[in-house]
Amino acid sequence: MFSIHKLTSEEQRAFHKFEQHYNLCSEQTIISPRHTTLNMIINEGKSIYLNGHVTPPQLPRESGWKWSQTQAKTTVHDSLGTFEVCFFKLNTRRTTGGIKLPRYKIWVFHITNVIYNCNNTFIWCEKGITQPTLDSKLLEDLSFLEPFVSQNIAEELGWINQKKTSNSSPVSFDFSNAKHQSPPETVLVDCSNLSMF
Repeated sequence: MFSIHKLTSEEQRAFHKFEQHYNLCSEQTIISPRHTTLNMIINEGKSIYLNGHVTPPQLPRESGWKWSQTQAKTTVHDSLGTFEVCFFKLNTRRTTGGIKLPRYKIWVFHITNVIYNCNNTFIWCEKGITQPTLDSKLLEDLSFLEPFVSQNIAEELGWINQKKTSNSSPVSFDFSNAKHQSPPETVLVDCSNLSMF
């Protein structure tokens, strides 16, 4: 659909991410730029669609740094001449001293539907905050929480199976030689004359 053979390998990698998510652009997935938060665009590997062509100063950021365009914009057209995609990479640049500069890298794609004069922005975070994942060791360490969650969640986290395999096999009791004993007789005690003081 798009001719990308003239792009650098880095640009091709970013453009492939755009192409993978291209069909997900719809009225339901497009967000207004004013509702965009920094966390929406700095989660590594995540992407979002925004309404209109959003410029770097319009993107959310924290104090002490700004978004900085690191290379010239690249423009690609589809084979039918319906879409024009202009994209560029943004990194962070310090604006005041004394802060630790976050190392974010995002790609911004300005998409124009030439026929309908419709503009959207696609943002892909190549380098950002990574979400922690639960590994099997951590899940095993947290298995003490099993009494406080539902059985479905405990099974999903592997805590119920883990207990069955980690403990010895269940003990079976044999009651065949047990003798039936009647309950002890009830003894009545008269406490009417009992004084506590």
